[in-house]
Amino acid sequence: MCFCSNGTVVIFIRIAFPDLKSVPSESEVLQLANTHLDAPGMLLNRPVMVDNITYEKLSDSSFAITQRFEITDVSISENTELRTETNNLIQDTLNNLLNGILSKPAANPFTFPEANYINTPDQVEARVEYVYKEGDISQPSDFLSAILAGRFGNHCSPSTHRCPCKPTPIPVAPTQPGATTAPATINGTVVIFIRIAFPDLKSVPSESEVLQLANTHLDAPGMLLNRPVMVDNITYEKLSDSSFAITQRFEITDVSISENTELRTETNNLIQDTLNNLLNGILSKPAANPFTFPEANYINTPDQVEARVEYVYKEGDISQPSDFLSAILADLATTVAPTPTGAPASNHPSQ
Repeated sequence: MCFCSNGTVVIFIRIAFPDLKSVPSESEVLQLANTHLDAPGMLLNRPVMVDNITYEKLSDSSFAITQRFEITDVSISENTELRTETNNLIQDTLNNLLNGILSKPAANPFTFPEANYINTPDQVEARVEYVYKEGDISQPSDFLSAILAGRFGNHCSPSTHRCPCKPTPIPVAPTQPGATTAPATINGTVVIFIRIAFPDLKSVPSESEVLQLANTHLDAPGMLLNRPVMVDNITYEKLSDSSFAITQRFEITDVSISENTELRTETNNLIQDTLNNLLNGILSKPAANPFTFPEANYINTPDQVEARVEYVYKEGDISQPSDFLSAILADLATTVAPTPTGAPASNHPSQ
């Protein structure tokens, strides 16, 4: 028998817009949102946006917006492992919200990335990040059309996939039979954001305990790209009485990347392998069979690739937990080792 109770669903939506000809200001984005956005009817109770849209300028050609919605009085199973149907409804609601923001009402709906779910006894938290890609949205909403207007210029309508005002690239002829012109490359920077959420814990460690565990146990493994350097301390976020999350930001400099942002598949593949190495280094023992983590979201700017990945720990994913993960999952009171006398303190893995 499934026992249900009325709980709350919290939805975080982050949309990134890369490769824009013109990046609107925060005030312009908020004005566009006030003018054009109205969430459609949902499959769950109607979501209420509980925070204003937050604006983040990522570069001279890209920005992101984040929205948080809340749905109250949702019937959810008391057993967090029996919430598949609820999560499916949340995913449909997310798709409706995102299509309501980015597509015209009568357009064929686009299916957006699967959300990451964190289940606590009386709440489901869903987080999704979508990086806009030309061609995903068949009929852009007025909001999206206004965002893209600066990209196409000359008042060219962004509703068509191949804009007639945009000059068609002319292929360069080979210098000799069978030869091709290699794409130009530059030395750029890779920025990696990793967020790991730990749900359904018996005991949630404090921020100081997590930093102590990181100091004691974490050391990033060798990477496939130049060795990443963690440029921010680990940030800690308590999500509930039984869950928390940590976030880390890494930077890799002097990476050879194509000047053409559409020709960076090989670089993105290397970044994904590096992400898997970083996450396995944090969560698995060195000799364990590596786990393949979720695909990152990539934002390409002329001289930078930004990769963001969020992983929600699930029992069974990690065959041999690292000392760090084992300590998180066990009783913290007995697993946090004191810093040896005279040892230097650090808030991040040794480089």
